[in-house]
Amino acid sequence: MQFNNTNGTQKAKFYLGGAKSAFLEFLSNRFRFRNNADNAFLNVSVGNIPLTGSDNNDAVALMDLKGRVADISIAFNGGSPASVVNGSFAFCHTSGGSYTAGYIYYGKSSAWVQMPTNVCTTITTRTAISGTISLDANAIYAYEGSSWVKKGRGADFGWRCIAVPFTFSSSFPLSSTTLVPANSVVTRAIVNITTGFTLGSTLKVEVNSTSPITLMDSSAGDFDSDTANQYDSDGVVTPLTAGAVKVSKTGTMTDGEGIVYVLFGETES
Repeated sequence: MQFNNTNGTQKAKFYLGGAKSAFLEFLSNRFRFRNNADNAFLNVSVGNIPLTGSDNNDAVALMDLKGRVADISIAFNGGSPASVVNGSFAFCHTSGGSYTAGYIYYGKSSAWVQMPTNVCTTITTRTAISGTISLDANAIYAYEGSSWVKKGRGADFGWRCIAVPFTFSSSFPLSSTTLVPANSVVTRAIVNITTGFTLGSTLKVEVNSTSPITLMDSSAGDFDSDTANQYDSDGVVTPLTAGAVKVSKTGTMTDGEGIVYVLFGETES
């Protein structure tokens, strides 16, 4: 049966799919989607917010809600986009192909879908991003006008300490998982020898940036690796590129244990 020129119904409920199916109800100036027993609400699927032409009253899908503060776990150059991970957010750091630098993309149905900038206004970063647009790791950014502006200092800045424990049987050279950020200021290095290492062997501590910076070296007399003690260095250095804290050795070791601490912070003016 087909109805023409019908404005609607005066009934408050409109059943869909048969008398025992769900119904659409208009109550207290709201549309309600209810089950047949009228004892539970139903889920409603809507389209995502459009890239342009959206309205303040548009309904929001889960994808848009998640994108309100997008957790960026993937970054790529638009000329060679990363493999799609459904349910993840990606940041295009360099324009290329159909992707634009600074835009956020969501993995949906095995495709990268661009997020509207009026939906995705805040992002957090898991790792550092480098490209035409570079972002710090573990930081919060807000979209202002046409650029991402960092808010707060981020976990990679402020006063921090990297610790690298080691023993005579460690697989040298050892490198920290966390990097000392580029242009940070290393203010102190501590070598705490808890058990002296074999006489004749040496230990060296570096920031392994593009141009490695030696912090303490037992062969240069900075500390006695064979004597249990805490040895400090207050020399200030600034690596131009990020680098791990690296502990290396020379000679044969049959005994010894210790830990290295490297303290650093962000510069401010």
